[in-house]
Amino acid sequence: MNGRRPLFETLSDIASGLMDATALGPVHARSIDLNLPLDIRLPVAGGDLMGDLPLFRMRTAFDTEPVRLHMVLQEVLL
Repeated sequence: MNGRRPLFETLSDIASGLMDATALGPVHARSIDLNLPLDIRLPVAGGDLMGDLPLFRMRTAFDTEPVRLHMVLQEVLL
């Protein structure tokens, strides 16, 4: 096992954690703009696309560079 989560789980955890944190505080954020490094692994034999935050701060010459994900979470009132 590689210890990495599927990309949809990572993004869901980040979004729900941010929205929960802003709902509890005295300030209510209506929009959050993120630029995150992600380690992406292609799916193997029909599996999920793996994507998680990097495990280490320092990288070696053997490690691939993380991709950058730009994500904007915005509250929509219906």
